[in-house]
Order: sequence, then structure tokens, then C-alpha cells
Amino acid sequence: MQKIYVSVLLVLVSYTLQAQQVVTILDSDTKQIISDVNIKIKETDKGFATNNKGVFTINSTDNLKNSDILIISHINYYPEKITFNKIKELNYTIYLLKNYSSLDEIVVSAKEKRIRRREQLIKFRKVTTMPKGLFAFGASQKDGKVIITGGEKSIVTNSFGEITSKDKVNEFGTSMEKMLESMIIKANWKNYSSKVHVYDLNKNMWSDINKKNIKRAFHNSHIYDNKLYVVGGKRVSNLKGKEYLENRIEILNLDKNTKTIDDVNPHKAVNFASFIYKDNLIVLGGSIKSTIGDIKTFSKEVHALNLQTGLWYNIGNMPIPKETQGVLIEDTIFLIGGYNNDPTNNIETFNLKTGRWTKEGELFQSMINPGVFAIENMIYIFNDGTFFTYNIKTKRLSEYKIKLDLHSPKIFLNNNKLYLFGGFSVDDFSVIPSNSVFSIELSEFENFKIIKSKIL
Repeated sequence: MQKIYVSVLLVLVSYTLQAQQVVTILDSDTKQIISDVNIKIKETDKGFATNNKGVFTINSTDNLKNSDILIISHINYYPEKITFNKIKELNYTIYLLKNYSSLDEIVVSAKEKRIRRREQLIKFRKVTTMPKGLFAFGASQKDGKVIITGGEKSIVTNSFGEITSKDKVNEFGTSMEKMLESMIIKANWKNYSSKVHVYDLNKNMWSDINKKNIKRAFHNSHIYDNKLYVVGGKRVSNLKGKEYLENRIEILNLDKNTKTIDDVNPHKAVNFASFIYKDNLIVLGGSIKSTIGDIKTFSKEVHALNLQTGLWYNIGNMPIPKETQGVLIEDTIFLIGGYNNDPTNNIETFNLKTGRWTKEGELFQSMINPGVFAIENMIYIFNDGTFFTYNIKTKRLSEYKIKLDLHSPKIFLNNNKLYLFGGFSVDDFSVIPSNSVFSIELSEFENFKIIKSKIL
């Protein structure tokens, strides 16, 4: 009889444990527990609070559904909204981000507040000037050097906007016919670079590789086995200025300063994402056709080139075909935003081991072609004068402001500094290639500079 009682007791204890879930809330930086956190289930009167061990308990009688949203708040931390399903995915551990501005809001003067608001901007400095203003170029890093190939170096003009500007018409002081002729010439003039520029990050010195490449832009480049692979993009015909997808892969041997051409490339596209994964070049997405009205056709295919055998393989399809950029962290590709005839705001992942696609979450804003770079578990994203970070472990997305009028730079890391190369700026009528290189200390991304934050 005693054995029966013990068995029943064990069953009851087991059932009780299964009927409740303990959720822990920690500081995202210190990993210390946070007590007195208020948790409210949206659109209900139900709520919880963490105890002195930083935990609260969800019982089966609370009848939480996966889609239920929990609103989490603490006076010293940024508030969070998170679904019950996301809490499960995070293994019932939630990290809150400390709001330093709220800690000293009551003791600072108005002048000090203005100073702090200025300090909340990410600081940067210009470190060098590129040999030529460029955007849509290929860029790779090896041994403290950034190698830049090709790129768009012409100023792209919105002719219609310029023509319809009253101030501009007055400035011309000439006939509409001559002005139209001038605008058409400017609009159709495309100039891609054939140069290979090398920047030594440690010596702050530029040099060129003495091998001219195919004039191309909107492509990518990668280094494997000390060979530089220049892949995809488009070129301009010398006769009528018509643009063609570039199928040739240029391979520069960086040791011998020689070049070979591989004519086989089943993934001809522009603005695609590509990565070196083990002994493979992975290529996915991009656009393959564009109408006069700039309506694009996109590739959904994912290809892999085995760099040992030279053989291509089709390894899958994207859920949404689009132009995109991303980073590779271990076995997973993270795609950041993109364009499929509309800007997109998704972070998507593609696991190269399992072949599984997952929607990670939504960005604060849509992004067509952001600058991206990954350091361990953190992805740095620059888009139109705003920086973002995304921690792939804690699932936290944070936004920072920076007073830098720049679009689509290439980003690299050296000596705890992010370097932003090239890209472009815009005015009312033109896209202007940038010849600047800026650096940002990683320490600039301190919590007190965060504008807003959320868990995806």
C-alpha cells in the first residue's frame, strides 16, 4: 500500500510540474536576475510579477495560447511585447535591455538633457578617401586588407524630376529642347569600373592590383584559397549602352597576380546574396530582368558551386524571390530585408544543414540594400542613416541613430572598428557615388544610445 501512495504522489508531482512553466527574466548585459518586473497579458486582466529570484510562473489554469501577447515592463528597462510562443522558443528565459536614460532623467538639467541627446548619436569619423566614388561594387576582406572590384561610378539622374523643377529650368536659361537633350544624355550615361582597389586597414594605404577586370556592377566577390572570385552583376554594352547580365566568373590568383575566366554560371543575377560556406560558393536570389518601368523579375533559386570540383548544384528555392543582402553565421544564412518590387522588412534564415527556411521576425523599417556585417552572434545593419543590431541568441533588435547621409555601403571589421566603404548619397534628382570610408568604434554601440528595441 505504501508503494501505491508513493507512486500516486510521484504522478501528482510530475503532473503539477508539467502544468506550470517557470519563466526567468534577466538583464541582457549582466545576465543578473530582475525582480519586480510587471507582466500583463494583453487585452485581459491577468498579470504576473517576478519574485526576488527573477522568475514568475505560468500555470495551466492561466489558459495561455501561443498567440497571446505578454507586455513586460520595469521602470529601469525598455518595455517588451512578446508572444507566449516566442517565450517557449527562448526556453522560458527573457532578456530585458536597461534604459539608462530613464535612470537619470529626474536629476539632469535641461542643458544636460540636450547634451545627452547629442551623445545618443553614434559617432563616426572619415578615415580615408577611395580612389573613386563607387557603389554596387564587390568587396572582400583578407589579412587586414579590403579588396574592391568594379562598381557603379556614374551619377544616376532622375531626369523627369530635374526637368519639372522650376528652379532648374530657370537655371538652364535655355530652350526646353536643349535641356531635354542634356538630361537624356546624363540619364543614359552608365559607367562601371574595371579596377581592383586594395585598402590596407592597418597602414591606411591604397593600392591597385595590376589586372583590369570586366566592367561590372551590382555583383559580389569572395576570397577562397587566396583566390578572388568575382561573380554575377551586369555589364554595359560599348555600342548602345544596353545592360546585360554578366555570366563570366573572374578568378584572380592573389599570390601569382594571374586571372582566369570561368564561363559557367547558372545564377546570372544582380543584387543577389552570396557566401563562402566550407568549400562552396552559395548564391541565392537577385533580379534577372527589368522593364523600362523598372518592374523586375526575381530569381528564387539557391545554387552552390563546389570550389574543389567546379560543379554547380541547385540546393533549393527561396520562399520569396527577391534582391537581398545577408550574413552567414555558422551554418545559417540571415537575409536582411530586400526588394521584390517593394521594399521588404523581414529577417529570414536558411539553414544550410537542414535546408529549412524560417522567418526570424520583422525589422523596424523596410530595407532594400542595407550594409550588413556579423560579429559572432551580433549582426550590424546600416540602412539610410540608421544603424541596427540584431542578437541572434537573445533575438533582440535595437536601433541607433547616426548622422551619416549614406546608403548601401560595404561594411568590414578591423581592430574593434566597423569600416563603411563607398555607397551613395541622394539629392532631389541624383544618386551620387560616395568616395568616403568611415570608421565607427564598436564601443559606440552602448545601451544608452539605443533609440528603440524589441525581441523578434
